[in-house]
Amino acid sequence: MVENPAGPSRSTPENSPVASEVRAATAATSGTAPEPTFFQRVREDLFRPKQPQARDKRREPHRGDSLREVVETIVFVVVLVLMLKAFVAEAFVIPTGSMATSLLGYHRHARCGKCGCQFPVNASSDAEEFRWWQTGPASYAVCPNCRNIQELGSTIDGGDKVLVLKPQYDFSSPSRLDVIVFKFPGKVSLDGHRDGGPQENFSAKNYIKRLWGLPGEKLSIWLGDLYLATGGRDGKPVEREIIRKPPGKLLRMRRPVSDYDLQPSDLENTLPPLWADEAAGEGWKPGSTTGTLVLEPSTDERRLSFRNYLRPPPLPAGALRRIGSALRSMANTLGDAERERYQGTDLVLRSLRSIESDLMALDSLTLMPTSAKTQEFRAQLARLEKQLKDTEEGLVVLRKGEGRGENPLGSTFNPRETIRLDIGAALQALTELGEQWKASLESSQQPQLVTDFLGYNALISSSDPSGYYYPRELGSGHEPHWVKDLMLDCEVEITQPGGTLTVELNAGVDRHRARFDLTSGECTLEAVRYSDDPQGKVIATKSAPTAMRGAGRHKLQFANFDDRLTLWIDGQLVFGDGLDYPGPPPEERGPRVGDVKPISILGKNAGLAVRKLQVYRDIYYTRSARNDPPEYEDLRFLDRSALSMANFLGLPANDQNRSPAGRVERWDGFGRQRPWYYPMGTKQEFGREVLDPELPNGPVLGPDEFFALGDNSTRSSDSREWGNVPERLLLGKAVFVYWPLNRFGIIW
Repeated sequence: MVENPAGPSRSTPENSPVASEVRAATAATSGTAPEPTFFQRVREDLFRPKQPQARDKRREPHRGDSLREVVETIVFVVVLVLMLKAFVAEAFVIPTGSMATSLLGYHRHARCGKCGCQFPVNASSDAEEFRWWQTGPASYAVCPNCRNIQELGSTIDGGDKVLVLKPQYDFSSPSRLDVIVFKFPGKVSLDGHRDGGPQENFSAKNYIKRLWGLPGEKLSIWLGDLYLATGGRDGKPVEREIIRKPPGKLLRMRRPVSDYDLQPSDLENTLPPLWADEAAGEGWKPGSTTGTLVLEPSTDERRLSFRNYLRPPPLPAGALRRIGSALRSMANTLGDAERERYQGTDLVLRSLRSIESDLMALDSLTLMPTSAKTQEFRAQLARLEKQLKDTEEGLVVLRKGEGRGENPLGSTFNPRETIRLDIGAALQALTELGEQWKASLESSQQPQLVTDFLGYNALISSSDPSGYYYPRELGSGHEPHWVKDLMLDCEVEITQPGGTLTVELNAGVDRHRARFDLTSGECTLEAVRYSDDPQGKVIATKSAPTAMRGAGRHKLQFANFDDRLTLWIDGQLVFGDGLDYPGPPPEERGPRVGDVKPISILGKNAGLAVRKLQVYRDIYYTRSARNDPPEYEDLRFLDRSALSMANFLGLPANDQNRSPAGRVERWDGFGRQRPWYYPMGTKQEFGREVLDPELPNGPVLGPDEFFALGDNSTRSSDSREWGNVPERLLLGKAVFVYWPLNRFGIIW
């Protein structure tokens, strides 16, 4: 059987390799090209050189088309940005310090030359155009840590730039403590109408504040805290429920009081230490590194207490001004006498110049509680007094010569008598200066109450660097208020396990404790009230396990804010939001003796080391931004010796929570007599309404109204001044700071 050479046999598959070879051979003999395979076609498409194509001028883009594309792109981007700004988010710059130090307006950065503390200082007014009634740019600030008067530089930094989310409140209702941006609602006039509005001088007038009051609520500001007021109508008693901040807000709204690591170099060995053991002998002692205090195991419970000692201030400016004014008056009188042809004026003028030189030397003295400085100051005072008296005796050289001046002052002109009166005024001012200096020096040796002092606001005019008592904030009417809400932030190292560790916070009649069993790690919170029972009555308590057991280091934060005890260990909340307790009744509120040592750390049968000791306070909300008097009689700013409560320190230890004898009653502003420590009247107008926790009235927010306050309470224009904010004026929620980069982050 002979195979057919012209094609494959019937048993050969048509697509097999053999069939392909047969077809190729047949094509070769017949003179036709074989069909390319799939892989050959792909290879040819990939590696075939591209042939130049003929140019079609009709399809070439014209120059006008490129320009149109650029314009269209720009218009698209602009429209997109405008739509985002109008409906999604918008950037704002904060110009003022009403939210400081949570958010900053125009400010200067300061670094204390004594303790190294860095802090911002308000420069809002300096950034604006200088006006004739201003005293000029502030050139000095007061360090919030050591109260050193620090010269400021001329560089002004801009305010925080924040991003505001506009549709936030289109999908959800505003929440309490949100930071909101809104259009200015205008001030409420006496007839109930609003003056002004969202625009001023044809430009938008927007505000940024923290939201406190929600629709339908009635608020009360009392002793630095905000309350929801209920009742007071239809014969029902007024009740107050304090508004408590959540822990996250609390940590970001706290204000610094003291940092033990930043100790001023010039006060070393001159003032008592801020932290010290209360008893003599073995106990808490300084460690090998700065800011560290250590305790060896002891069967006795050893107490380490914080006392707020402050730097002695410069000389009071008032007395110095009066002495300088008397010297200028004497110089003017001598000038008139010289024109009247009196003899001896040059001798008296020479004496006045010597007095002026010594007065300037006295003004430059820094008061320190050391024997050398004390002797120097007393010697300078005695020298000035002697010079003034010698000048008075030397007035006999003033004799009227022959002839009269061109502009005679009349026969009643008697330069000797006029200068004697000026010398008497100068001597009286010098005596007052000595008394004020003595009181200030004594007060620096006593611990001070913690107040709502804020370094951001403590500006001093360059024309009066000695005006420590008159920083711009205080000159506007603000006086300090005692702050009871404090926090301790520190690091605790357990060097020898066992025993107990207790942290204690004093607040008037209350004493709050966090007690740790260092063997088991269990912590017990206690709120104890010492109103009637000298042993104290536990009004709230709770226990929970912690990591404070065995040897190791831990970060401890313990706060008494808003009638709530909150504890963090290594950044973790131990008791959730905290332990709530009822505040004391009104008649028991106010500072007590124990408040001059408001924080204590106690150790027993354990080896301990504490470091990074920092004290913070809560924001104190005043009833008004201007002319708000202190609630307590003993907080007059010009009387620093009262702030020290030095007359209470002689009381027995078990009377630390009691009021001192000898100061029983005072008027509180409502014509009622109360104990000395009872707060003054808490009356304050909000628009046409009057807020007072004890009175049965107060503003009720409407169904679409909100109540907003600035965090910098004494420097904020807010709902206390111009009333509630209608919902229609809300622009959105401030969500984060995007500039400067060192402050970049979410807004709490």
